[in-house]
Amino acid sequence: MRIKIVADVGEELTLPVNYNHLLAGVIYRFLAESDPEYASFLHEEGYRAAEKRFKLFTFSQLMAERRRISGDKIHFRSTLTWYVSSPVERFLSHFADTLLTEGRLSLAQRQLPIKDVTIPRIPRFQSEMRFRCLSPVVMTTIREHNGKQAMHYCMPDDPALSELIRQNLIRKHEAILGRVPNDDTLSFAFDKTYIN
Repeated sequence: MRIKIVADVGEELTLPVNYNHLLAGVIYRFLAESDPEYASFLHEEGYRAAEKRFKLFTFSQLMAERRRISGDKIHFRSTLTWYVSSPVERFLSHFADTLLTEGRLSLAQRQLPIKDVTIPRIPRFQSEMRFRCLSPVVMTTIREHNGKQAMHYCMPDDPALSELIRQNLIRKHEAILGRVPNDDTLSFAFDKTYIN
């Protein structure tokens, strides 16, 4: 499920270009205010499957019609839209609890009033679909580099990327439901025109 949050920036909000850690901080603080034990579990351990640990939530970048990048800063000059998603009801319940109670987002020593919170309609999934990601897809694997095993970040043209994403989603399914999916057929192809 996905939560859409719309917040007011006033005249302007300035953040570092690399602000994802600030958004993750907002999420963990909201969880801690609603249920400190759950927030600690999620931050320190997470959900497990096949010897992997997962947080099982994601969030979009901040979207605004009027924004400008200047050096290492990004200036937002219109209403912000932010999406937070998770398949875990407990996560969403605790996050939304604090979100609605506080009625504001604390970012960069600013208190941004929340104008609207909605739950967008769940899409009707089909056998073949096109998606636009609201945050970057990051996939890593271990590969040999200079004779040693090292972490490798996959690029969209990596021939193994589709299978790595499929395996990752299967492990997440297992972490959520305690079993692998009945049908694990899935493949991804990235829009080469968009990437170019």
